[in-house]
Amino acid sequence: MNKVLALTMGDRYGIGPELVARMIDEPPGEAGVALVVIGDPLVLEHGCAIAGVTPELRRLDTLAQARRRDPTPAFVPLPFSAPVGLPGHVSAAAGREVLDTFAHIAAAARSGQIDGLVYAPLNKQAMRDGGHDGGDEAALFSRLLGGSAGEINMLGDVWTSRVTSHVPLSQVAGLVTPSAVSRGIHRMHDFLLGIGIEHPRLAVSALNPHAGEGGAFGREEIDVIAPAILAARQSGIDAEGPFPADSVFPHVLEGGYHAVVTMYHDQGQIALKLLGLGRSVTVIAGLPIPIATAGHGTAFDIAGKGVARQDGLAAAIAVCTRMTIASGPLLG
Repeated sequence: MNKVLALTMGDRYGIGPELVARMIDEPPGEAGVALVVIGDPLVLEHGCAIAGVTPELRRLDTLAQARRRDPTPAFVPLPFSAPVGLPGHVSAAAGREVLDTFAHIAAAARSGQIDGLVYAPLNKQAMRDGGHDGGDEAALFSRLLGGSAGEINMLGDVWTSRVTSHVPLSQVAGLVTPSAVSRGIHRMHDFLLGIGIEHPRLAVSALNPHAGEGGAFGREEIDVIAPAILAARQSGIDAEGPFPADSVFPHVLEGGYHAVVTMYHDQGQIALKLLGLGRSVTVIAGLPIPIATAGHGTAFDIAGKGVARQDGLAAAIAVCTRMTIASGPLLG
């Protein structure tokens, strides 16, 4: 029987539908993994028109049918009442559709119908306007599936995680606590073990300029981050730091470390996007099933123009397929 990897189209007014159309027109074709698109058939039809493709699809009534061995991508319709077309704007209806789709996916995951999920870019403002009561998609999936989810990002051989994520910058210092830093280090270490890296080496970023310069520019490195690193090392994790944020990534690129644990969102994301904008992947770790997405947004400015590249979504599918085949130990 196939493993089932669900693929959703994200925000209907972003680039997601056209990216999904291109992916299923030339599917990756991993043996033993069925790629199943779930969503509004009219949105998929519109995405195919924008991309200029006519993919071959098996139309299924239920996700359970995707277990049958067949290399052709499948489609399970999930109609939603909202205008089709009109790309490039924030819509509460589109946000509501994303929330409803994720609820459907979560129910399928809980009943064992799917083994992994890749979702095309979504818009957090639209989700909030559509009824999401706070937090990002990691918080949403934690509520829907159980677990303690956190984002891990990847580009090529470089992995990053972060202690804080989608919060105002003014709140970051207060959220960088010993327990939060420890969780970030352990999550990254366990994840790398799960994807087959036998001896992960982690570089941990500082919070303040120059790693605090001995306390001159802040004491978080002395009082919070360094003790958490020491505790991780005492538990057997190969972690070093805190390194100044402006020099930690060159150490990783030189091959000394597998991953960087950053303190807040932009410490890691700016570096990854400079290395390859549009090609990075976000993994939501700590959940019962592997979940991944492209490391970029809805790109409303180019949505509907047929020029968006699918590199990031293709990489997300490849990573999630690898995790789905591995089936389990890599989500800690």
